[in-house]
Amino acid sequence: MVKKLSKSKRNFLSEREGQIQFFADLRIDTDVELTYNTDGVYRGTLFEFKLTISDINKVLFQAIKYLSHRRIKGEPIPAQVFLIALNEQIAYLFNSGDFLTDIEKIYAGAASKNNADFTTKIKPEKVDYSHLKGLNRLTEILDIENYTKIHIDVFDVVGWTNRFYRENPSASKIKLFEELRNPKHLDRYVYPWTGDEKDFKYIM
Repeated sequence: MVKKLSKSKRNFLSEREGQIQFFADLRIDTDVELTYNTDGVYRGTLFEFKLTISDINKVLFQAIKYLSHRRIKGEPIPAQVFLIALNEQIAYLFNSGDFLTDIEKIYAGAASKNNADFTTKIKPEKVDYSHLKGLNRLTEILDIENYTKIHIDVFDVVGWTNRFYRENPSASKIKLFEELRNPKHLDRYVYPWTGDEKDFKYIM
């Protein structure tokens, strides 16, 4: 059962402090995967925490860059992206599938840098979790575990190949390409690859 929070405005001094409290309040702190410098991945949701959010586009683009890094490493792309304004107790929900073109680009440098030029007309769902209704809505959303499928290309094929072999250690290269062309093991995460094996001859 989700614990009810005080309706008073929070006053966290650090994102880490607020992040820990957020996960603890939702009773999911021990299940959150902290990888690739993200603020947390829980099932089908990626979180990006800020003490306050004055420019939602900048924070969203930072999350998109994290998802790009996950793709390259052969990690599933959570379908849900939550931008959390900790002190205001407001969560902004986006669907990562709406930004697949951006996720499949390559970004150099820190994800938190050079984000000022990104804009989107897509409006997020706004959840005020300072009261019970908002908390219940968060819980409903976090019970969903969906992923956004990505395309295999020269930038992410090594990551997904490593994942496939890690989870299928006895598989042959023939089986790998069969999987890429007609995903079964990876069907939840990737689209069928339609390219030519020679496209990867210098990296595989």
